[in-house]
Amino acid sequence: MTQGPDLTTQQETVSRARYERERFARMQAEELLESKSRELFEANTALRNETSALREALASLDKLRTRETAALRETETLFATLDSIAAVRDAGEAVSRLLSVLMAQFGADVALLLSRDANGADIVINSATDPRLAGISFADPGGMLSRPRRLTD
Repeated sequence: MTQGPDLTTQQETVSRARYERERFARMQAEELLESKSRELFEANTALRNETSALREALASLDKLRTRETAALRETETLFATLDSIAAVRDAGEAVSRLLSVLMAQFGADVALLLSRDANGADIVINSATDPRLAGISFADPGGMLSRPRRLTD
């Protein structure tokens, strides 16, 4: 039995329609994939930006905490110092107590009160928690007293 022209034309029409449906479905799938890929890329970019901003905020917070810790330590040292010298009778005893408090607050082996000598060239230890060091004079190592310093320097 031979197939008539109508049957062949009908099969071609069905095949063509199937081809067009598959082509349309493939194009829609590609458009959806491209759209979702673009959304994912934009979401990743936004996430990277937010992560970067969060890291900067955390670094800033860490710096603030460090400064706050230093300020708290300085305040505690100041209060401990004021407490220790509140009832002293003379300046020498006040300096001695001040140096003892500083030594304890900073966990140092010794605390010193330094100044420049009369000609301004050398440094003199005016007072120390270790009395053997008082009066020693030495050359200024690299401008140690060239600028004001904080307690934590």
